[in-house]
Amino acid sequence: MAVHTELIRFFRWLDARPLARCQRLDTLTGADLNDYARHLPVVLAGKSVTRSRARAAVRRLWSWRTRLTDHLKFDPRSLEGWGESHSARRRENSTDRIPEAVLGPILAWALRFVTVFAPDILAARVQPRSTPTGVPEPGGAPRRKPRSQNVYRYLQALLDDHVRRGEPLPGWQGKPSKYQLAKLVDCSPKALNAYWDAVTDAAEIVGAKDAPPLACEIVGQLDGRPWTETITLGQPALCDVGRLARMLHTACFIVIAYLSGMRDSEIKHLRRGSLRIEYDAEGHPYRWKVSSLAFKGEDDIEGVPATWNVGEPVAQVITVLEQLQPEGTDLLFACLDAPDSNPHSEDQAVSNYVTNNHLNAFITWINRYCTQHSRLHSVPAVAGRSWHLKTSQFRRTLAWFIARHPGGSIAGAIQYRHLNVQMFEGYAGTSDSGFRAEVESEQVLARGEQLLAMIDAQKHTHLAGPAAVLGIGGRGHDAHFFRVHNIEKAGDPIPEGEFAVLLSHTPEIYRQAAHAGFDLLLAGHTHGGQVCLPGGVPITLDSNLPRRLGAERGPGKEWPDIPRSVSGRRSSR
Repeated sequence: MAVHTELIRFFRWLDARPLARCQRLDTLTGADLNDYARHLPVVLAGKSVTRSRARAAVRRLWSWRTRLTDHLKFDPRSLEGWGESHSARRRENSTDRIPEAVLGPILAWALRFVTVFAPDILAARVQPRSTPTGVPEPGGAPRRKPRSQNVYRYLQALLDDHVRRGEPLPGWQGKPSKYQLAKLVDCSPKALNAYWDAVTDAAEIVGAKDAPPLACEIVGQLDGRPWTETITLGQPALCDVGRLARMLHTACFIVIAYLSGMRDSEIKHLRRGSLRIEYDAEGHPYRWKVSSLAFKGEDDIEGVPATWNVGEPVAQVITVLEQLQPEGTDLLFACLDAPDSNPHSEDQAVSNYVTNNHLNAFITWINRYCTQHSRLHSVPAVAGRSWHLKTSQFRRTLAWFIARHPGGSIAGAIQYRHLNVQMFEGYAGTSDSGFRAEVESEQVLARGEQLLAMIDAQKHTHLAGPAAVLGIGGRGHDAHFFRVHNIEKAGDPIPEGEFAVLLSHTPEIYRQAAHAGFDLLLAGHTHGGQVCLPGGVPITLDSNLPRRLGAERGPGKEWPDIPRSVSGRRSSR
């Protein structure tokens, strides 16, 4: 919807221009798009995020060029004035990391599904069904796929058939089973709510009978005992085959997402045959690769082929997914057991919204199973609430653990450090993946926080040597950028009443310095302003502070003007 809204904004702006070339996309010039870029701050003042979305939407008219008959002839990002220069640096990734106490049991149960439960679930899915698979079309005509207006017709035909033959309705715990009836009518369980009175009336005549469990032997074991006694069919039970299949599908997503670092869109485009195994001279597998499509940063909306080096657990997951999906379904994350009324379901991967719901249902299943079987490995609450999982959190959490806990307790059983090297090897060949940068950013933050903890504990309060810069931020001297500075503590040794001078790499901390009681701030990092255009306009701004600090007054203090250089990287001192 955001893209649609911003495209409408752009097209209306084009319509309002009197130039003939603005009536077609393929005749627009760079000057036209720069005019639009200058127009956005006027109509969207103070809304930098919306302006960014507006520019991204216009760029789609270039990215979609293979599908549009009229499209932009150049990439707007190549224009000099297309983007906005921000003085504030990029902040730390705001995606929530999954707490270790939550991730541990989730990953452990996901691996149990793949390695222990999967054979039983796959066997149950191919068991012959003892219940009918549908009802004939009234009047003897071939049955059509029910739509919302036909649900009542097929439901009533099913109920009449049971009453005529005196056969109990499919049930659960002595009552009619909405899940089994919905499967027979080929609709969602919610679609039966409006007609449930008719089901109740039929049940009063013929009753309801629980379906017997599937006749499959349970081979998977936990602690030397079968992990479940039975697997049911079409029941709202914890170990119903439909629910277990969805949980296995979700477990496969978790293992791939966390142990490969692939994005949701990349995982959803995995297909049969995407796994390739390389063997050594003795026939032992030593490398596993999966192929999919990459989208982020690519110009082709259809995605570009990409390969990821993964570990053996991910390879095992791919094998399970190929057995879980019916023959003829190519996408490994197509919707399982979709109603026949959706003929395109096997060609479409489940949406991000559906996957997020299944991820949180997976937590619910784990906790219910642990309660029923008196197991201790449930997923704990965080701050009194169940953790809300999202697909994007796994990639973010993986980067954090690689940086801080290589070979840690969660991943130690599957050679986490080995996976670390393999995944970097795979991502080195994928354009704009950003994964290596995310990990390196986490490593910088970890080093800075570790050295700050040493200083706070009064260990090595005076750092020296080539690595001393890490003690104040880990990236040059920008301690404030990584939020590891402590200006108040720096001023503690100064006697009260003395003239206090703060020497800082950057002038951006001038407000904190004034609040901490410093009288004079001397700063380097003078990017932007030492060479200016007529009128005192700096060519480049790369510091987050006013141009004229002489006009900024702290409590009882006047701060001098700090000019900024022509370059964002080198000062012209």
